[in-house]
Amino acid sequence: MHNRRRGWPPRHYSALFVLVLGWVAGTWTAAQAAGEHSATTAPERAHAVETDSLFGFTEGSDTGDAGEREVSYQLTGRRLRGWNGYTASDHGVALEYGVRDDLKLGIGTSLDVYRFPRPNLTSDQIAASDDSNELIPLFHRQSLAQSLSGDLKYRILERGPENPIGLALALEPQYRRVLDGRGFHTQLFQFETRLIADTALIPDRLFAAANLAWEPGITSTFEKKTARDTTVQASLALAGRVAESVFLGAEARYLGSFEGYTFRKPPDFGIFVGPTFYAKLSEKVNVSAAYGTRVGGVIRKAPEPVPDFGNVPAPAEKHHVRVKVGYSF
Repeated sequence: MHNRRRGWPPRHYSALFVLVLGWVAGTWTAAQAAGEHSATTAPERAHAVETDSLFGFTEGSDTGDAGEREVSYQLTGRRLRGWNGYTASDHGVALEYGVRDDLKLGIGTSLDVYRFPRPNLTSDQIAASDDSNELIPLFHRQSLAQSLSGDLKYRILERGPENPIGLALALEPQYRRVLDGRGFHTQLFQFETRLIADTALIPDRLFAAANLAWEPGITSTFEKKTARDTTVQASLALAGRVAESVFLGAEARYLGSFEGYTFRKPPDFGIFVGPTFYAKLSEKVNVSAAYGTRVGGVIRKAPEPVPDFGNVPAPAEKHHVRVKVGYSF
């Protein structure tokens, strides 16, 4: 699927990941020290609605208040249809901390479970395969992927009367280790950069958001080979208040997967649309949900028996579902 060649050994980009997390921790410490010496207080917020989790898969620009902590659980379900399809459930837990009113840091971990069908392969299908090892995952029930990630979100512009558009930048390095259906280990390192913008079309009633994300990644297989690819995401979302603390909306997303880092070859891509839901159950608890179904796109090569664990979610998948519960304290 990708042009493979030798690259960094896993220990090298594992060390790079540790350095990135160290930089995040250093930034956190410095920001806390600056906050301790600052005599100013956070300005009164011009908006009462926090948009961070308002739009489903799309993020809002808000970063919360200084000193605010939130622990969250997020379940993402994905499905690829077809003879080599799968269903996947991604279970993630994260802790976020508001260093300042415009800066939020976090750390998270997740467990992704892939379940494969068990089709009755004929002798002709087995004989037609160039590599019989590629058929082995079809006789296994699941693959597992464990990950560790860091998160930094900085609000560049605060949405309000003087600035109708809120703007934020989010950085998320992630290390992932996969035990695939053949019993082989694969390691991945990815770094997502996301630009986030949102606005209130009708104050406190109707909100819109747009995201643009770029995520280069490197994969090291058990065969000591490497693959480099890039995932690009773009999305637009609307959310409107239907009750005091309840919002319903709609979302459209583009997911593209490129070989390498230079965008020289046309990508595989998918276009997903679906509804979103957000409710603030109390001052401390909020819940959000989103669903997306693939309505268009181009897949130039049929998905391989072993999923491309580096593209999550993948443009070839048919259904995406996300549910998130957050608790602030």
